[in-house]
Amino acid sequence: SFSLGMINRKGTESMFEGTDRLLDAWFQTRKKKTFLINTCAMGVSIPTSLSGINLSVRSDKVVALLRALRPYYEQFVVISDVYFLKKLLEDGRSAGVRWSRWPVQFAMGGEWFPESYRQYLASLVEVDLDRPRPRTRIVSSMGAAELGFNVCFESDDTVRLRRLADSDERVRQALFGSIDTVPMIGHYDPLRWFIELTPTQELGSGGGAFAFTSLDLHAAMPLVRYQTGDCGYILPYERVRQILRSLKYDAYIPAVKYPLLAVAGRTDHAVTAAGKNVRIEFLR
Repeated sequence: SFSLGMINRKGTESMFEGTDRLLDAWFQTRKKKTFLINTCAMGVSIPTSLSGINLSVRSDKVVALLRALRPYYEQFVVISDVYFLKKLLEDGRSAGVRWSRWPVQFAMGGEWFPESYRQYLASLVEVDLDRPRPRTRIVSSMGAAELGFNVCFESDDTVRLRRLADSDERVRQALFGSIDTVPMIGHYDPLRWFIELTPTQELGSGGGAFAFTSLDLHAAMPLVRYQTGDCGYILPYERVRQILRSLKYDAYIPAVKYPLLAVAGRTDHAVTAAGKNVRIEFLR
């Protein structure tokens, strides 16, 4: 399957500005001389004004480029498909790269993944993700060709919140009810998107399939109640704050006061076995 989007010049400029703001919020790219390495599959470009290169899925080229350019940049940002990043980090270690000694940050997209997967990646770069401001960040952003690069984006705080929900059943139950897997949690800008839920059998009460309506009055092709096939939960900021305070987890309240989107997976990634829905997220 594939999707098409239509964008005008103003929309293109807005995409570049939005991506630059997100990368700066993640990695302080306006303060540090940064080189971006895009390892997504050929044809997927990152709309940013940062210096960078599209390398596709070649871990050997990434390692060679990092070694060649290390004297000239304060940090590197690697943009990757979720599961290629595992190969890159493993291949780098096999080639003698001690990731913890390199100024490299990582951003992923394209797939849902469990928190245990991020923990494995963190072990490869030797970083403690439970720290409020980890030295190396491994974050993700939800986007789509027709919606843009960063519809919903993680932060240090949402990563810690998801890890907390993964480890504490009280938090998990209060946020999502009875669930089998903990969704990915990120912020979205309510001035850019109005998001609704369409009830789905997979998630039961409280969750549903996302329907996105663009609030950009200058969009070349406005999208109204557009469904990408992703499903999950909408979490108002104030509700999250109240839940965490009631459970004595004030330190986990996100600093960014945007509402949160909890992405549980895809609506079309489920089969029925013995009368129960089994989603691919159960197996990852």
